[in-house]
Amino acid sequence: MKRRSNSTGVGGSNKNSRVECPKCQKSMRSDTLNRHLKTHNSSKCCKYCDKLLREDQLAKHEILCKDGIDEAKCNRGECAILETDLEYSSVSGTFKTFRLNVESDPDYEKLLAKVILAAKTVITHLVTQCPTKAQIWLELNFLEKTTFGKDRTIRIFRSIMEPILEGTKVESFLERSKVYLKSQIEWWQGRGSALQFDGLGKAFVDASRYKPLCGGCQFEAPKIVKDMKSVLNIKAPDDKCFLYCLLAKMYPVKQNPHRSSKYNAKESKIQMGDVTFPVKIADIRKIEELNNISISVFEWSKDDDYVIPLHHGSTSGNGTQINLLYIRENFIGHYLLIKDFNAFMRHRTQYHNSMHYCLRCLHGFT
Repeated sequence: MKRRSNSTGVGGSNKNSRVECPKCQKSMRSDTLNRHLKTHNSSKCCKYCDKLLREDQLAKHEILCKDGIDEAKCNRGECAILETDLEYSSVSGTFKTFRLNVESDPDYEKLLAKVILAAKTVITHLVTQCPTKAQIWLELNFLEKTTFGKDRTIRIFRSIMEPILEGTKVESFLERSKVYLKSQIEWWQGRGSALQFDGLGKAFVDASRYKPLCGGCQFEAPKIVKDMKSVLNIKAPDDKCFLYCLLAKMYPVKQNPHRSSKYNAKESKIQMGDVTFPVKIADIRKIEELNNISISVFEWSKDDDYVIPLHHGSTSGNGTQINLLYIRENFIGHYLLIKDFNAFMRHRTQYHNSMHYCLRCLHGFT
């Protein structure tokens, strides 16, 4: 049996070879370069921060950038089941869906105003009970002219999923939602002159309890992790396990490295800025930029003793790479220092030959 070769022959190019984009220096497969270059041709600058983005990403980014909202937190992550006395229509994961009673209107701008008013009542009530992640979504009807008459098309539009804390102005969230929904509707109508708005189908609010991932406590690690010599578990009674892990990597001590008192004198060496303890996953990027280091975080799955990449380190660090293991239970988390990542990853195999593991895909190479 002949073995298949990745080579395309003499004078040809290997489609799996890596190349660098001449515009953004991003590394990718050679056969995807042309497709990637097209994203630069359609890129535009944010008018608030001058960041270059694809045209389809610009509207969302500018709406959040204008009000200083962290885009990394605007997703369906870091959520827990929402306990509320309001009546909801369905449940999807940790999110509950609340139907809004809104009368349809032939003018979609007036319709949006009615939807926002109805959503305000629901979201304001939820935020008084707990920090909330919320999103408004609409099911709208459109009529499309065809050679056979008019066909009805149903299209769903969603606002940006945002965390809303107690004390946050709900009106600001609602205004951003209104602007974003309007831009999406206008973009959809602009795709074809034959599309005509034909009223509201349904309107909903998706909401969940906002529970940001953070770590900082004394934690009993699983036995398999506890037995690993490649992992250092520092006892942190003051919620500073993240800070102590960084110090243990950059300023290692020989005697009793698991004691937090060994690193107290060096705490000022790490710039934390406005980041508070316990450190949230979403705040790690700020610490990387302040200290010019790269921090990768891997979550330990207690169910199957497996690791999952949780945060990829920045590529702008000065060469200092710090790898952390994150273990959580009942929304309480703890950071541990991975002293030797390649040795740590050997738990996945029964063979103990020396291998090098990729920090992003976790594949091993000899």
